[in-house]
Amino acid sequence: MRTLHAFVPFAFVLVAGCCLGGGGGSTPLSTHRLDPYGFSIDLSAAHTGGATPAGYSFRSGDGSSTVQALAAAPGAAAAQRSPLELMPGATTEVQWSRPATFGGLPGLESRVVERAPAERTHWIGSIDGPRGVVWLHLFADTRWVPGPTDGGPGTPDAGTDAGTDAGPDSTICDELVGVIFCDGFEDGFAHWGWRTETAGTVTAGTSTVYRGAAALYASTTDLSGKASITSELGTTVSSGALYVRAYVYVPSSVVSTGISFLFVGEAVAPYAGIAFEITGAGRASVYIGPLDREAAGAHVPMPRDRWVCATLTLDVGDTGRARAAIDGVSTVDEALIDVLPAGGLSRVTTGIEWSSPTQMSADVYVDEVVVSTSPIPCD
Repeated sequence: MRTLHAFVPFAFVLVAGCCLGGGGGSTPLSTHRLDPYGFSIDLSAAHTGGATPAGYSFRSGDGSSTVQALAAAPGAAAAQRSPLELMPGATTEVQWSRPATFGGLPGLESRVVERAPAERTHWIGSIDGPRGVVWLHLFADTRWVPGPTDGGPGTPDAGTDAGTDAGPDSTICDELVGVIFCDGFEDGFAHWGWRTETAGTVTAGTSTVYRGAAALYASTTDLSGKASITSELGTTVSSGALYVRAYVYVPSSVVSTGISFLFVGEAVAPYAGIAFEITGAGRASVYIGPLDREAAGAHVPMPRDRWVCATLTLDVGDTGRARAAIDGVSTVDEALIDVLPAGGLSRVTTGIEWSSPTQMSADVYVDEVVVSTSPIPCD
């Protein structure tokens, strides 16, 4: 996976001396205090600059990169704004955006490719800092150039970007557009907030994967078992289209009486949402939390002993629409139904998110979970 951090590695340090996070691993060469924000920024290349009307701006000695720290209104809601708001009038494309933690402080990080008026690559981080939300905006005067086969799953990539990349892509998360969240478990559960394990365990394993070196493995051993991980999306979706995709592998040994493996929902009680599940008849279905029932549709059989592409498409609203497919084959399609919990959709959960009171042991593998405002193709 590519990351802009290699252009200008940097770290953040609280003024009080407690670490706020790290990015590059190099020894910092210049330190700049951002006193109004409650911390300092350490840059591993010589940067000069200081206060500006917008906050702070530091330019590297060779002119190749700029780091800006921009103040925002206090409160977590400010950190959930689109990174494109920092670049009004520019032609841009969000390559990926995902929740991030900086030394225990919640935030959001994004990579944005600017096409015009300049060709540049941007890394944008927002942090719920000790004195309100702060945007950290790093942009390099270097266009991100993919390798000759970058974008094809599991194919050689001989191009270079932030570093030398001569192996197969471990994920396509950095190549999707309009992504709110994307993770292929290559870093374990680093991009997930917490796990739920009730008569079950959830791990990042390497024995059965769709792409890359790791995938999620969820296993339960008793009735109503749960083995899942959850992440905040960094934004709340209450209207428009929302697309969710995951690759799922269910062994033929699993006798299903009801298992949910993918869920998007609200972050407040009653924690309602929309779940992709396998019914007691072994068919793929969707549970509509606000209605407390399954959505209508063909409910095609869930394939076993192979990876399948599970996609969920929601027209979010009180009179919305829920569609789901397995490998492109429709299994659910119901319109004019309530697919909007009172708290909106702001979380994603995967693994064995729920199992029925009669469900005994179960095993599920999941890889490359994506939540997006743009359609997500299967390979």
